[in-house]
This record gives sequence, C-alpha cells and structure tokens, in this order.
Amino acid sequence: MALSAVEIGQRLNTAFDRLLDQYAEWGGHRFHGWTDYDDPSNYFGGVIWSEADCVLRFCLELEKEFPQQVHCEFSIDKATRHDWERRLVPVPEGKRPGRQAIDIVVSDLSGFQADANAQHTFRHRQHEAFIEVKWLKKGWSDGPWRHEAPRRVREVDEDLRQLAWHLQLGRCWTAAMLVFDDEDSLHEYSPPIVWPSDVLRFVVGPAVLKERGLLLGG
Repeated sequence: MALSAVEIGQRLNTAFDRLLDQYAEWGGHRFHGWTDYDDPSNYFGGVIWSEADCVLRFCLELEKEFPQQVHCEFSIDKATRHDWERRLVPVPEGKRPGRQAIDIVVSDLSGFQADANAQHTFRHRQHEAFIEVKWLKKGWSDGPWRHEAPRRVREVDEDLRQLAWHLQLGRCWTAAMLVFDDEDSLHEYSPPIVWPSDVLRFVVGPAVLKERGLLLGG
C-alpha cells in the first residue's frame, strides 16, 4: 500500500532522529576538525571522512524505514525523467546547468511492472523522497579556508531551490535537505538562507544537539 506524503515525512523524521542521536556520540563537532596542512591535530573523527559518509549514515537509518527502497546518486536526465530539459534547471545567475543527481532517493518499486513499458513508466514515476546532503566541516573558521563555509552554505541554498523545484514538477512526494554542520556554520552565515516551507529541514550540529538536550558535556 502506497504511503501518503505525511507518512513518508514521518518516517524520514524518525530516521533523522536516530541519526541525530548517533551524531551526538561520533559527530565531527567532538573532534579538532581540519584547519590547515601543517596542523598536527587535524582529525575529523572515526565515522565521517567525506560527504559520502554523511550520505551513508543517513541511508543506514532510512533503510530501516524504507527497506530496499533507498538509492544514492540518482541521475536526473532524459533517461530517467520525461520532463527533463537542461536549460530549465534552476541555477544561480551566471552559472551554467551541469549534470544533476540527487544524493538520496527513496522509491518504492515493489509493485513496479518490469514489462515492455518499463522505461516510460519509470520516467513518469513520482518518487517517495528526494534528499540532498551537505557537509560543513569543523576547522574552517580557525584556518585559511574561511571562505569554504560561506561557499558551502551557498550550495545548501542552491540545493534547497532545486529541491523545491523538483517538488513543484511532481518528481517526488517529499523533499529534505540534510546538513552535517559540525561548527554551526549555518548560524554564522549572513544573510541567512531561506528554507522553503515544503522542504524538510534536517540539520545535525552542536546548536541542534544543545536545543534537544543531546550535547554531550553541554
């Protein structure tokens, strides 16, 4: 039986709550981070070494809510979407549209008919959820890479706009943005980004942990 958008959102939130509990234990906020090549204390921790690790950790929790329905790096192009046109992809002024892929897609294909019309049916499918992921690393504010945090926050803003666009086109029932914000860069950024009301906000970081009473030693 297909889930409603509300039920999908509830399951996404349940998976996120478990991720946040785990992040309190091993999140990058607990470690030195990475400041510069000559810093002997550079260390992100034992769990998250890349943005792909951020994706992996959420996928492990999503699979518990959506068994065999979680996919990574789903390419959005004319092979996967009937409504694809490169020139229509929303990008910042002066930037050219490039290859587009969704970091995490939840799609229940348990009742999908792999028949002679499979490609047509798939290209017209409305997937359960599109999720984009960004990692804002700890250590940027103390080193020569201070420009990285604002740049990555702008990328979060771009992803939010595109997720809202996917929702508007009916490509997914729900959309979410997950940010691993190891030193609360989102709070420091000015002007603050505008978070679309129809895109779920999933942020793990010290400020969120403190708000929920999960900040160890806090």
